[in-house]
Amino acid sequence: MNTFKRAIFASMIVCASLASAKTLSPIYQADCQNDYLSLMAKSEINVTVAYGYFDAEDGSTWDNRMLQQFLNTMTAPCKSWSTKSCGFQLTGAGPYILTRKMTGPDGLIKTVRLTVDSPSLSTDNTDNMSSPLQKKKSETVKQMYFNGLRNSEVTLYLGHSRDGGGPDFDPPKLRHGHVDYDWYHEHPRDKKAMLKVLSEDPNKARILGFFSCSSIRWFSKGINQEAPASGFIGTDETYWTSAFDQVYPFIEKIFSYQCLDQLVVDDIKKISRVKATKKWKIPGQDRNISKQTLSKRTLENLSDQLVSNDIEIRKEAFREIQSFPREDFTPKVWRALNDYKFGNFMGRSF
Repeated sequence: MNTFKRAIFASMIVCASLASAKTLSPIYQADCQNDYLSLMAKSEINVTVAYGYFDAEDGSTWDNRMLQQFLNTMTAPCKSWSTKSCGFQLTGAGPYILTRKMTGPDGLIKTVRLTVDSPSLSTDNTDNMSSPLQKKKSETVKQMYFNGLRNSEVTLYLGHSRDGGGPDFDPPKLRHGHVDYDWYHEHPRDKKAMLKVLSEDPNKARILGFFSCSSIRWFSKGINQEAPASGFIGTDETYWTSAFDQVYPFIEKIFSYQCLDQLVVDDIKKISRVKATKKWKIPGQDRNISKQTLSKRTLENLSDQLVSNDIEIRKEAFREIQSFPREDFTPKVWRALNDYKFGNFMGRSF
């Protein structure tokens, strides 16, 4: 039987198409895989995306529309296997919960759980300001954001900076029909509340992103002081956006375990740049793992999952393994692939 299995396996491995350069899994191409090992060690990786109250000069609000665009993008079928900003399943609303299986930086297939919501009740700022329900909705999204700071590996804020008084989930404070920035300078209550939450666990490794105007200027210093183990992504000038499309390159990089320090994304007017200015806390034992050792460990973790009862886990693990050079395969990996391919040849579902 073993001879027969090896013969079948050999015939199939010759015919199996290797992943092209365009579809190679980023787990093999990852240039900062070590940096993510401890950050994303758990079986469930939590991501929180909180839209702020995004009022415009014409009296409308945009955050609900932008949220819907985000949901449409993240739940759309993936055109390429290696793309990360797609393929999520909507599993809850209020806030919205999206989930998807992805390969972790250690080679174990994990569930990525994304929590996202926006605070505006309607697209009319005047109506929202007079509605008793708006305060409740704003508070709900604010607490979702704070819970993300406490519990998520990645927490992103997409909204207004309020000249340093944000992040803000409420209708704006107005003076003579315009945002009263002097009020926000004197009452940076949400900024203080955010920093207080971060200070509860200053040594927690997390990635924080602020897709809002001049967020490096307004927030990086306080975050560095209160949460020194956190990484920071921010903007260097007034930030212009129509749908926060600049967030997707960072999602792709993060879940491909790529280095963020070389990624710079322009806003739509090429006035502001979104960039990572600080890394999260990375334990020394992770930094010291060699590429060869990490590659071997990743492949063997992937091979262990070829016998999972979850078909999505099996498929993900098989595709990942196929992207590695054959010379990196250990005997354990070859045996697991042998058994897996033979099982599928004999009728087992992929």
